Amino acid sequence: MATTVYTRQRGETIIISVADTGAVSGGESLVSAHIRQINGSLSTPVNPSQPVAASFVVTFKAADANFPIGWLLTLDATSCLALSAGNYKLDLKISDGLGGFIVTDPSYVVIQEPATL
Repeated sequence: MATTVYTRQRGETIIISVADTGAVSGGESLVSAHIRQINGSLSTPVNPSQPVAASFVVTFKAADANFPIGWLLTLDATSCLALSAGNYKLDLKISDGLGGFIVTDPSYVVIQEPATL
């Protein structure tokens, strides 16, 4: 399994596109997308008592010539500025439309301190 790592600068708007790769494309809905800080390397597990550092705004994205059906995850610049530089785990909670939920394999967001704020 490949690990996806997004490197962003603290204080910038973060936009991540996520494809709906479910069995019924468009038959699922993204319920939530959160990040939690992890202390250490990307392989360090999340401490369950660690609070959610930020929540992304989730917007449905229809398919177009460049991207399949899915969602846009957005974290505004002000919320990103409030984050400490470091490593964060991102996972998504997706409803299968039948009352069940799937939590995706994690991706990681690395927040770096920019040279200019």
